[in-house]
Amino acid sequence: MVEVSGLGVDQAATPPQKGPATPPQNDPATRPASGTRRRRFGGLDGLRALGALAVMGTHVGFDSGDALRGPFSGVLSRLDAGVALFFVISGFLLYRPHLVAMAEARPRPATGNYLWHRALRILPPLWIATVAAAFLLPQPSQVTLAWYLRHAALIQIYFPAHQVAGLTQMWSLATEGAFYVCLPLLAWFMSRRGFSNRWQVRRQLIVLGIFAVGGPLWKAVMASPDHLENGLWLPGYLGWFGAGMALAVPSAGPPGHRLVDTVPQAHPSQSASPDRGQAQQDRMTGLYSRIGHRENAKVGIPNQHGSAR
Repeated sequence: MVEVSGLGVDQAATPPQKGPATPPQNDPATRPASGTRRRRFGGLDGLRALGALAVMGTHVGFDSGDALRGPFSGVLSRLDAGVALFFVISGFLLYRPHLVAMAEARPRPATGNYLWHRALRILPPLWIATVAAAFLLPQPSQVTLAWYLRHAALIQIYFPAHQVAGLTQMWSLATEGAFYVCLPLLAWFMSRRGFSNRWQVRRQLIVLGIFAVGGPLWKAVMASPDHLENGLWLPGYLGWFGAGMALAVPSAGPPGHRLVDTVPQAHPSQSASPDRGQAQQDRMTGLYSRIGHRENAKVGIPNQHGSAR
């Protein structure tokens, strides 16, 4: 089970402004820079739906046995890629507010407020599912109250035995919860050298690239056959979260140094004309007029000044 952070919204909101509201401007040059207010990334809704279907499909496939045999076993057994998709989305949405704050020289999101909202989002449904599994599903005799409490606290992956019927998929939520807790520290570490020029933007990408390499190395070294649960810890999946964090870097870079501009900027040569469309129309009208004069001159028809040229 995975929990998608936000509803496709990054949480870099500016404090409410006092005084009369300013009418929205259509000129891109007068609009606030991208990231200075809450933004909804509608395109993530489709990715979230695909990820949910993939996660559901892989669990149905393994529970039914079709992921291990049958014509669609190869596809069903690899639909767990939906977990990776959710981790990438979480990395993007949760890290971007920190980047925007760094680029605009504002304080980063308050850690206490951020963690409180994360807890309100994931813990109540988690506790309901845990209670339901305890009372509605038969469990092996070795499953005790301590096992359920570990799941309720999202720490079950740090114990050798944590398989509870109906809750086995909660490992990914425990891993994501660890990312939630560690993100403020990661953001502080990534902001120590600043985020105000192109080199510092690239430095962010280099460090996040190291995360991608570190994940497989952690699994190779730490996830031994006797300690497979170590492979579920955050370091093993930091590369997936880091991929989402890296996607946030180009769009939230400092103004003038963004690798990808989210708001089109007008070229200086275009800013002199208040209405480029009208200027283009005037040029075309003049061109057609000169062509008409030449054609008239060929057949001896006078132009508007009374003479054929």
